Amino acid sequence: MSMVSNQFTGDIPTQLGLVTDLQYLALHYNNDLGGTIPSELGSLTKLSVAFLHENSLTGTIPPELGQAISMEDLALGVNYLTGSIPASFGNFENLLSISLGDNYLTGTIPPALGNLAETLYYFDIYGTGISGTVPESFGLFVNLTRVYFDGTNITGSIEFMCPLYDGQEVYADCASEVICSCCTECY
Repeated sequence: MSMVSNQFTGDIPTQLGLVTDLQYLALHYNNDLGGTIPSELGSLTKLSVAFLHENSLTGTIPPELGQAISMEDLALGVNYLTGSIPASFGNFENLLSISLGDNYLTGTIPPALGNLAETLYYFDIYGTGISGTVPESFGLFVNLTRVYFDGTNITGSIEFMCPLYDGQEVYADCASEVICSCCTECY
């Protein structure tokens, strides 16, 4: 279902959780689409793409979303989301890309995301309040080619990522907070 750039207002209907065969949900660039992300979307076990970025979504990311185990591409960036990254995101079996940047997220990167080491190639938490250190499991991500830690409160060394990321795009605040000799850009 693609309803991109339609200037929708209101909330995402919870009834979408009843569309059990839904595989593709594109509601991005509807800047007045607000409210919270319905937890009912987690019941969509065939959902592989959820583009909900660049809206006015608020509240926390529902942990139930991690039950949509077929998810391959999850874009929630550029909203007003708060709270933490759900550890349940480690349940995704085929996740390739996750974009959470430009939100008001806090907390740390859940170690459970280490379960995505074989599939994930894109990870974006740019411009959030995520803090703490990067889990060492990120050094095992064999396909990760783009990582955005810049504009966050991440601290410590991410040198353990360097052997796998030679020539890849890694962005971090390494001028003052992160130690990273392999970063593409240091801010």
